[in-house]
Amino acid sequence: MELKHTPGPWIIKTHKTSIGNCFRVHPDHEKYREHGGACLYNDQTSLNPHSDGEQKANARLIAVSPEMLEHLKDFYKLCLSLKILKPTEKLIDTIEKATGQKIEEILK
Repeated sequence: MELKHTPGPWIIKTHKTSIGNCFRVHPDHEKYREHGGACLYNDQTSLNPHSDGEQKANARLIAVSPEMLEHLKDFYKLCLSLKILKPTEKLIDTIEKATGQKIEEILK
């Protein structure tokens, strides 16, 4: 299967902005250390309904997503190989949503 996302591990760096924080989530690779990745901004304005804690929790979830996807795929393969566990539709749906591919394509 060809990866369409940047492989992990991903890390989070907190950057101060003029009115709050940016939680920058990016791969822990040299070419992404200064540029790239995604920022979750928590600007301290009355229009922002999110707290720093909530945005940092969101950033942590995004950062661990590549690892979680790999674990889900490994568990799916384990279910198939043991033949005593049947992969649930939720497991298959989650893997397909994360990859944008059908499970059959993912296992090629």
